[in-house]
Amino acid sequence: MAVEIKLNYATINQIGQAAQDAAMETMEALHTEVVTAQVMPMKDGTLQNTLTSVQPLEQGKTGARLYADGPYARFLYHGRLMVGDETDSPFAAAGETKHTVDVMLNYNCAKNANARAFWWEPWTPGGEHEKFLPETFAKMLKERMP
Repeated sequence: MAVEIKLNYATINQIGQAAQDAAMETMEALHTEVVTAQVMPMKDGTLQNTLTSVQPLEQGKTGARLYADGPYARFLYHGRLMVGDETDSPFAAAGETKHTVDVMLNYNCAKNANARAFWWEPWTPGGEHEKFLPETFAKMLKERMP
């Protein structure tokens, strides 16, 4: 007795592309959720509206990430004051390396009422909206399946 399996590579490729498209759209939906929740610190909106973007994963991998770029994104995300290594001041000299200290930032909530550190956390495992990503991805993928 013999068993033969034939794979339809065209359909397999369609499924892979559907998964990639669903991942990109899921991250766009997450960005919309974050903007609506008003959790990103905002002065003029550059970080939230211009420097935060959806990017595909590196070549050969299926998936996407929501990336907040900019020299101050990591500083704001972690919410800790940074001071110069030499001056020990937040107003470090040009070119001076900085390090974080145990002083939490106080966020201005005038433009985003819920501005905070760790603004992605409500959508990660254990967060208040932890089901958002898997449920949104499943919905988007189902809509695209061949």
